[in-house]
Amino acid sequence: MRLLKFVIYIGMLAAALVLGIPKWKILVISLISPASYFPDFPFWPLWLPLGLMVLGYLVYFLLGAGLRFQISFKHHVMVVVLFGAVLIARVAALLAPVPEGNWRDEGDAPPQLLMARAAARLKSSVDQYAHDTDNRTYPADPGILSDFLRSGKRLAPSGFRSHALQAPVRLVVVGEADGPLLEVRPGDQAGTIYYALSEDQSRYWITLVGLAELPAGRPGIMQTADHQPIVLSTDRLPAEEEE
Repeated sequence: MRLLKFVIYIGMLAAALVLGIPKWKILVISLISPASYFPDFPFWPLWLPLGLMVLGYLVYFLLGAGLRFQISFKHHVMVVVLFGAVLIARVAALLAPVPEGNWRDEGDAPPQLLMARAAARLKSSVDQYAHDTDNRTYPADPGILSDFLRSGKRLAPSGFRSHALQAPVRLVVVGEADGPLLEVRPGDQAGTIYYALSEDQSRYWITLVGLAELPAGRPGIMQTADHQPIVLSTDRLPAEEEE
């Protein structure tokens, strides 16, 4: 009878583990990846402790079956609770409607949308800056440019996750440029915005770094549907506006 209980509980915990594998797999990949994106990223405050507890209890009961542990009543109850919690969470996740513009958090929106928003905000701000300043040049100061990308005190979200945490956009200023930066620099990850500025500060080019492979892979310059790099730029400042 004792052995039968162990078999039943180990079976329930193994079933819970299998049920939750799709969610825990996403969490593990996100934790070890410097950049990733999953449209169905699980609610980690629920799934992370659930996974650790299921795995811990599974190991405990496997050892108990071999070493003949005495199992207290609370452990019997926890097996049923954990199995039920994983089952309910999985069913709820399957039945939940796919968000269409209403995400739990702004950072959960698709990276294509958030990076495009950030780039458009940057372009609008530097254009206005050049229009308002006396010397009619585009800004080169990284501090000023980063402020254009802030929402309050926080940098705008990129939509990507770095080691499971939401990653804000990161701005890289490239000086003395004669065109857009179309190769990812070593060490730069998805969520980076390249702002290439000409030597005389009369032209700029904005390119975006995303993932060449989803959901987690090497970084690459974001492209349009026809595989052309996304480049936001401006014409040279009009001669009558230059000093």
